[in-house]
Amino acid sequence: MMHMMGFSLVSMFFPLALLAAGGIGLALYIRRRRRKDAPRLTQGDLQARIFRVAREHRGRLTVSQAAADLGMSPGDAEALLLSVSDGLRVKTEVSDQGLLYFEFTELIEGPPNPSGL
Repeated sequence: MMHMMGFSLVSMFFPLALLAAGGIGLALYIRRRRRKDAPRLTQGDLQARIFRVAREHRGRLTVSQAAADLGMSPGDAEALLLSVSDGLRVKTEVSDQGLLYFEFTELIEGPPNPSGL
């Protein structure tokens, strides 16, 4: 009796496991396919996006803020921030609490006032 009950449970579990594995495989295939079809952003496109994000944050960004706003990994966000950091327009600063900030100086100070006021 026990042997038949075990066989019954296995025979019920196997099709469910097979169906779940197929669903996972299909989801992974679709995900890979979408990534291949997604338009590739150039370095210039990414740099323009980081400047827009910096403007939204009043010229100061952390790696985590950039990663969250751009939907990328912290490592990719840091590499992007370092690629625009030139020590003049974009500088790195460390807060008193030890947080690393990227400061976009032209966005912090704003554009020059043409009337001189």
